[in-house]
Amino acid sequence: MKIKEKTIGEFIRKRRIKKGLTLRKFCFQNDLDPAYISRLERNIFIPSKEGNLEKIAEALEIEKESEEWFAFLDLACINKGKFPTDLKNDPGFIKSLPISFRTVRGKKPNKKDLKSLLAVLEKERWK
Repeated sequence: MKIKEKTIGEFIRKRRIKKGLTLRKFCFQNDLDPAYISRLERNIFIPSKEGNLEKIAEALEIEKESEEWFAFLDLACINKGKFPTDLKNDPGFIKSLPISFRTVRGKKPNKKDLKSLLAVLEKERWK
């Protein structure tokens, strides 16, 4: 599943509209504050508590642990400028970050970096 939205607000708004719900009706049906959801949809702020995200995901009928669930949480983390909690504590992920950063900056990884990254990926595959 490819997620086209670039912000958590855009993600929430598109899913709500796809369900055929106005902002007020969506909030009323799910016991959510319309002003809060409106600010989220307009990217005025990002939900800071994971519990709030879970409540919104549930209201949008996003199945927990699904690909869409992780995309939703990842967008929230990206918009907050933080790493997803499940990855932040993963030593393999942390070890691969410098290689990723250099690559994104246009520097080619050397053979040692690639071997290290492949080792991390191989280890993750067998979990």
